[in-house]
Amino acid sequence: MELNRYQAQSQGSITLKIIPAIKEEDRLKDSKVFMRALFCYNPKEDRAIPCQEAGLPFKRRHILEVVSQDDPTWWQAKRVGDTNLRAGLIPSKQFQERRLTYRRSIGTQPNPRTVKKPLYDQTSDKGRHPPKSFSVRR
Repeated sequence: MELNRYQAQSQGSITLKIIPAIKEEDRLKDSKVFMRALFCYNPKEDRAIPCQEAGLPFKRRHILEVVSQDDPTWWQAKRVGDTNLRAGLIPSKQFQERRLTYRRSIGTQPNPRTVKKPLYDQTSDKGRHPPKSFSVRR
C-alpha cells in the first residue's frame, strides 16, 4: 500500500530493487561445510545407523562436504572428488564423540591420551637400552 502512494506522487520512471529477505539461520544452512575425516567409517558395520544402504562409507583423510546438519545424530554428506554425487548418512560430530566416549568408558576403544612409549625408548629384557640408530661425532 505504501508503494502505491509513492508511485502516485512520483513522475517519470521508477526502478525497484528487490532484496530477498533471508533469515540468518537460512543463510547458514546454505553455506558449504567441508570436513576432513579423522577416522574410517563403514555403514555396513554400524548397528546404530537407521538405514545401512543410506550410509556413506569413507576413509581417514577423505574430504566430505556436509550438505545437511538438520538431524543431531546423522548428517548428510558427499565425498569431494567422487564421481558418485549421491549424498549419504554419516554420524554427526556430537554423536561420534559420544560413541567414542562410551566405548572408552567400557574399555573397547583405546584412549588416545595413553600412548605407549616408542620401541626406541623402552629397555630390553636384560635391562639394557636398545642399540642406538645413530652416532654423534665432534
